[in-house]
Amino acid sequence: MRKRRAPGRPSRLNAEQLQLAAELYRSGPRTAGFQTDRWTTVRFAGAIRARFGIQYDPDHVGRIIHRLGLRERVRSHRRLADVLYSPLSAPVLNHAEAPPPAA
Repeated sequence: MRKRRAPGRPSRLNAEQLQLAAELYRSGPRTAGFQTDRWTTVRFAGAIRARFGIQYDPDHVGRIIHRLGLRERVRSHRRLADVLYSPLSAPVLNHAEAPPPAA
């Protein structure tokens, strides 16, 4: 049996609009009328709404950005810190390096 992804709801942006949205993202937020050079999902959702008249939730806009290959998903700093400094990420010692047992 072949695994298939559940189709879900069709995109409200057609293929041409998705390409135009990708170009909009690449051109930067200043081109879309924002005053800084950083896209956020809220800003990009607003730019999509202004350009195409289609409202997306900012969380879904993040998925669109990722699907179009425009930005890799980044874990939140808190979650990344939990992974980097968790007890499971501590180095494993072999017997030669193990500290002597407590007396």
